[in-house]
Amino acid sequence: QGADLSGARMIRFRVRGDGRKYTVSMASTGMTIPRSVLFDAGAEWKEVAIPFSAFAGVDASAVTMIGFNAGPQPGDYRFEIADVRLVDR
Repeated sequence: QGADLSGARMIRFRVRGDGRKYTVSMASTGMTIPRSVLFDAGAEWKEVAIPFSAFAGVDASAVTMIGFNAGPQPGDYRFEIADVRLVDR
C-alpha cells in the first residue's frame, strides 16, 4: 500500500558530495520501474528542489518508494543528503 503524499508538490533536500551526478527516484503503486531525476552533488552544501511533476507517471496519492542512487557505473561514490522535506511549494 502506498503513502498518500498528495499534499506535497515537491521534494527538497540538501546535498554535497564528490561532484558527480546522482538520482532521486520515486515510484507508486502498480509501477514496475521507478522514475528518476538527476541532481549534482558538488563539494559545498546546496539545496535541491524537484517538483513531483518531474517524476512522470507517479501517483502522489500512492507513493511506494523514494530513493537516492549512485551509478550505474561501478566505482566509488560519495554524497551526503540532509534535511529531506516533502513540501507544497
